[in-house]
Amino acid sequence: MPTRRTTEEKVAIVRLFSKFENAHEARRQWQYHFDTSPPDIHTILSTNRKFDETGTVEDLPRSGRPVTILSEEKLEEIEEMVNNSPRLSIRQGAAQTGISKSSYQVAMTQLNFKPYHPTLIVDLNEDDFDRRSEFYEIWLEKFENDSGLIDRIFWSDEAKFSMNTAVNRQNCTYWSRENPRFKFEVSNTQQGVTVWCGMSSNGLVGPYFFDDTVTGSLYKEMLVEYVWPTLKRKKFYFQHDGAGAHYAITVREWLDENFSNHRIGRRGPFD
Repeated sequence: MPTRRTTEEKVAIVRLFSKFENAHEARRQWQYHFDTSPPDIHTILSTNRKFDETGTVEDLPRSGRPVTILSEEKLEEIEEMVNNSPRLSIRQGAAQTGISKSSYQVAMTQLNFKPYHPTLIVDLNEDDFDRRSEFYEIWLEKFENDSGLIDRIFWSDEAKFSMNTAVNRQNCTYWSRENPRFKFEVSNTQQGVTVWCGMSSNGLVGPYFFDDTVTGSLYKEMLVEYVWPTLKRKKFYFQHDGAGAHYAITVREWLDENFSNHRIGRRGPFD
């Protein structure tokens, strides 16, 4: 006969499943928290399904089941709530309106609400816009006078795989009839695992993995030992962005010496 779980145990089931997102792992972790026998997979899944649908682990009395009929009044209530709080999740919205998650999703469709995610942008300084315009004018003219110039530019950048509390767009949803185009300003120096890569019409250089936080000395070491042997005889324009490691004095001095007037970047010959 299946063991009847207490409220505390049901709450623990939900917490373990939410943490590990795996019923088998939640069952295995049970032994580290309780002396009772672990719940079976079906119990773990059904308990979490009930919590998702009702917002509670308790059995609801039949007379108090969530409303499933979407009346005109209920739709008006949901519409007003979403307009006032567009960041409510499906679970939160269903709980606040007293209906199931599936009914809430049907209501959102009927009301023509769609989920949108914010766009992450890097904060810019006031003079960045003028420098951008100047850069465009210079290079448009250079391209007009030299059709092969695009083949002599080496583009480079790093991808940062953040392991801190940086914004994850997939966890930020806004419900609206039209795209609200929300944006978050994010730091350009987030910590994490960093991977560098460079490319031109001749092909790819990289990827290069930084095992530590990227500093000026580490970035210069990569340029000297990994990048320069490939580029030194090809008379490339070297491009990188204005990250702190790229702007270190030792890096700028090395780039000025080896790329002279062929550097595209922060406060360089082509800013």
